[in-house]
Amino acid sequence: MKLTRLEVAGYGVWTGLRVEDFGPGLNVIFGPNEAGKTTLLEFIRWVLYGSSSRRRRYIPPLHGGTAGGSIQLAGNDGLLEIARWRPDPADPLAEDQLAVRTADGSQHDGEFLAALLGGVDEATFSNVLAISLWELQELA
Repeated sequence: MKLTRLEVAGYGVWTGLRVEDFGPGLNVIFGPNEAGKTTLLEFIRWVLYGSSSRRRRYIPPLHGGTAGGSIQLAGNDGLLEIARWRPDPADPLAEDQLAVRTADGSQHDGEFLAALLGGVDEATFSNVLAISLWELQELA
């Protein structure tokens, strides 16, 4: 699968962000300190794997808006969208909502997403597929 689009309704410093210019190979997000690079990576992890104590600090969004967003992936069966949102971002105990929409328009749940990820758990994703500066610094 290939990431083709991400839309952040509200997450950390990002509100109303849409990115569609991902290349066919390796993609690197760079910018100055405190620009929101780590927040984007944590957003993708949140959409794929849900809340963790580390990611809860990004909810509610700093600049308002709905807490949530989506990523679009291209796979063998066409485009699919994974959306996650928090209906009540002020409530730290609120459950995330998840929807996975396939190319045929059908909607699926977390079990479908887990199968779609093919057994790639969050640790593998974080340490092999989407590495942040924080993880690189831990290697030292």
